[in-house]
Amino acid sequence: MDESLKRELDSFIEEFLEYPPVKRFVELKKAIRENDELMNLEQKIKKYQKLTALSIHKKDEYEQNRSKYLELKQRYDEHPLVVNFQIESQEVSLLLEKLRDALK
Repeated sequence: MDESLKRELDSFIEEFLEYPPVKRFVELKKAIRENDELMNLEQKIKKYQKLTALSIHKKDEYEQNRSKYLELKQRYDEHPLVVNFQIESQEVSLLLEKLRDALK
């Protein structure tokens, strides 16, 4: 790759990462990963997702596991950090789509 093109690309990436929606996206992603409550919920969600799948042929057990999974998933999805992350994620996705379209 041409050295000047590489420098310009590196500069663009730095500026892109400093763009407020992208910066908030990165900060929220980090905050989610560092939040013990959310990490604990994520582990429990995975556990009950697996238990639900394994109990598919045991109606009562399946319903209990599915109910617990849905409850945990809702708590996770409604956490303010996750809600804000989803909003910023959509914004960043739109920016990336615009960039992709410009390169076509």
